[in-house]
Amino acid sequence: MNELRLYSTLDAAAYLDLSIHGIRHHLYTSRLLKGNMIGGVLVFTQDELDSFKAKEPRKPGRKKAGE
Repeated sequence: MNELRLYSTLDAAAYLDLSIHGIRHHLYTSRLLKGNMIGGVLVFTQDELDSFKAKEPRKPGRKKAGE
């Protein structure tokens, strides 16, 4: 049986090579990242993080000149 792996916000940030601010940006502003509240704690599944990685979103920040 497959074991469900859950990541905390800090672990998800490390896995995705983002800051905590970057995680929050993708959760609440761009809405490209989905999370689940379990017992008042935000967690992410391996599938959610891998799906997000596959989309390869641009990291938050200023747009490059000409964009």
